[in-house]
Amino acid sequence: MVSVNLDGLDHVTAVRLRARAVGNGRSIEEEALNIIRIALDMTGALPQPKHMGKSIHELFKDLGIVEVVHPSRSSGEPIQLVFEDSKDDNR
Repeated sequence: MVSVNLDGLDHVTAVRLRARAVGNGRSIEEEALNIIRIALDMTGALPQPKHMGKSIHELFKDLGIVEVVHPSRSSGEPIQLVFEDSKDDNR
């Protein structure tokens, strides 16, 4: 079980948390956990990489079967995938 300490809350935030908990019929601890769950659902559990396309390419580049052409964002061109088939090279 994880333990979270909220000692650093300023007075206004603590009062708002207490009021929200009472309004929702929960303890302060339950309300804080609910807020954390909602925040994680909204943003995802893990931060998204800044350049997701490049991150995906890094994961699969060692397979050597796809070359990804990354146009600059300002060009407005879509990302192109160039598939290489090693069987066709022998024909």
